[in-house]
Amino acid sequence: MLLIDRYIIKLCLRSFAFFTLVFLGLMLLQTTLKLFDEIVQQGHSVNLVSGLLFLSIPTLLTRSIPLAAFAASVIVAHRLNNDSEFTVFSSSGISAWRILRAFFYFGFIAFILMLLLTTYFKPMANKEIAERKHSIANSIGPQLLKEGEFQHPTSGVTTFVGDTNLQGELLNISIFDNRDPSLTHIYTAKTAQLIKDEQQLIVVLNDGLIQSFKPSQNNIAITTFSELTFDLSVKLTNDFINLPTIDQLPTMLLIRTPVVASKLSKTSVASVVENLHERINTAVLSLVVSLVGFSMLYIGGFSRFGSNRYIALAIFTLIFLKLVEGSTVGITYTELYYWPLLYSSSVLGILIVFTSLFVSLNYRAFLLRNRDLRP
Repeated sequence: MLLIDRYIIKLCLRSFAFFTLVFLGLMLLQTTLKLFDEIVQQGHSVNLVSGLLFLSIPTLLTRSIPLAAFAASVIVAHRLNNDSEFTVFSSSGISAWRILRAFFYFGFIAFILMLLLTTYFKPMANKEIAERKHSIANSIGPQLLKEGEFQHPTSGVTTFVGDTNLQGELLNISIFDNRDPSLTHIYTAKTAQLIKDEQQLIVVLNDGLIQSFKPSQNNIAITTFSELTFDLSVKLTNDFINLPTIDQLPTMLLIRTPVVASKLSKTSVASVVENLHERINTAVLSLVVSLVGFSMLYIGGFSRFGSNRYIALAIFTLIFLKLVEGSTVGITYTELYYWPLLYSSSVLGILIVFTSLFVSLNYRAFLLRNRDLRP
């Protein structure tokens, strides 16, 4: 690696670290607000939010690193152009392809980081997040029975607790159960206790009555009881005790036994293969966008209008590549042998890089040719 490579890589890594922190900070702020709305307002501790926030960092990094790599290459190329360093390089016999090698080294660093995140750290973090959310689901029942508030622990069920005593009993509790539209129950009791384990949340009602209403017969039946159990955990258990998703499965499992991975996640083999290659292409695209940022700005070095408009062109190119990437997901998700389409955004980006550098190196030749063709 020559001095020019180390010089450009050093500039790129500085900008890359800055933009990564900026994008990651913004995404962490948005995630924090979302977690506070979902968890803290339900009565859970801030420590639980901080744990989930830490586990979300790999996923957020997979979103921020490609943007940071692109922004770093654009900023560094813009600086080299404004400082006339591209002109110095060209006068010294250093071609654009030679400068491209330095940006390739930088993009390769971003590629390695992304590959580690998408193939190892992100699936591991997603699995841990799922387990913690399962734990939240099992502990969320008591938080739903707050004093003086109507709560909806599951679809079709509404609860109201008047008060609690020092023994932890619920006083003057009412439960409205409309899960079966053909038969509605209203449970009221003087006292109640909560019994919870890993799978169930049971409310034991004492000294109350049941009002049962059948809309088809338009009558109400009243039944008194001294003790009755009511299960509040049906919906919570079904929501959070589920099979792992593809994003939680290890990459080696997707490579070696895609059929087993599809059975574990209850999805098709095509979706498993699509997820595997999406992890790889996300890393490859980080390398490609680094080269795209440089190539777009290198054209601006030969333009009398400056490079500002080429920054906008580079941004539109990035958006276009992301749109191409997103458009292929629907096709490859259902068709097993269409997975090469996932790499179309990366291949298209490489073609854009070579085309733009070819145009920039032959820019004067194109101008002379157009001038000769004018009448």
